Amino acid sequence: MDPIEKIIRENCWRFDKGYPKSQEDINYLKSLIESQLQEQEEDELAQLKTQLIKTIQDANDLSDKEIRAYIKSINNRGYKKDITQKLADKGYTADRFKFGNKALDKINKDVDEADLSVYFDYLKNPKNLKDIKAAGKFHEELGLPKELVKSFVDIEPGADQGGSSIGKAELFISLFFDDIGNTADETDPETGEVKKAKGDNKWDGVGNLEVKGTGGRLGQQGGRGLDATAIFKSLVSDLLPEEKVIEFGEKFFKNPWRMAESISSLYKLAKENGVKEEQVQDKIIDALDKVYWNQGMASNYFKTEKDFTDLEEITKNLLKLNTESYSKVKGVDAILFIDTKRGDNQYIVVKKEDYNDTIDNKKFWTRTKGPTGYQWNDVNPNLVIQ
Repeated sequence: MDPIEKIIRENCWRFDKGYPKSQEDINYLKSLIESQLQEQEEDELAQLKTQLIKTIQDANDLSDKEIRAYIKSINNRGYKKDITQKLADKGYTADRFKFGNKALDKINKDVDEADLSVYFDYLKNPKNLKDIKAAGKFHEELGLPKELVKSFVDIEPGADQGGSSIGKAELFISLFFDDIGNTADETDPETGEVKKAKGDNKWDGVGNLEVKGTGGRLGQQGGRGLDATAIFKSLVSDLLPEEKVIEFGEKFFKNPWRMAESISSLYKLAKENGVKEEQVQDKIIDALDKVYWNQGMASNYFKTEKDFTDLEEITKNLLKLNTESYSKVKGVDAILFIDTKRGDNQYIVVKKEDYNDTIDNKKFWTRTKGPTGYQWNDVNPNLVIQ
């Protein structure tokens, strides 16, 4: 029997006609039903709690670690709505995700093992990203448990409504820092034109912040982005006589076509074959500009003979060119690199005006430590924090 029908049947004697007739009778019955239903829910909840306690007490084989995990999970239940509200405050409502509420459910599940009471205590006085060191470990800078920070860094809710994947640390950076928020597309009220958001996050007072985890690229993944081998072959043909092109190609027209080694060798060989130094430099610069989004920035870094011949210097210049050109094309004002592989929350955040100094000091570099990271068929290699 339906619980409400049962309550009505049990209380029909309270009315003269056996059923509520006046509005006063109806109101009384409503309050009676609400009261008894609440009592039933409280009784059921008390029974479930008793059952849960007994289950844990009877489970003699549970370790201390498992018991703590259960306690933490139970305590976290009360924070689920708070997490969802915090996400909404930062612009991450269900409609911002491709999978809507399922994405929110996954986020809550991802942090299920974190001590959320510590997180919400931290939110009483959250830090700004601009106020912490430019490099370090997030949990140390925030004064929080390493595992708590890592659980938020590891959140991956899937794609946004535009289909772009939301990577690790993007939500973390918004949820922990007061001056970081979600970027959003903007619609021109007069034309209706939609301007796509730039970067992964918005950094108050700085601009658009891009977030890159371990192995992140400043451009498309290998196999999906530009394969610049045709540009390289055309460059060789422009600078060398035909018989030298064949000789040069036997050495350099094979994978992995390392950019640093091939540029250095081509530069020297072209000069040996009577090509003027200025022409050699201009041709190489023109080719590199084609590779990096035609932004005309290669001449900012390739200036002296050493820039074209020293393998490490070439690699350094390619990284600077890649970083600056990417930032301009994507409208990025700062990049946050975070180690998402080792789990130690190590990071470095670099504003665009500091790119060159940071690269000179090798604070971030290609995953391949030697001058082999840049290849003509992989012009946006994986990057790591050094």
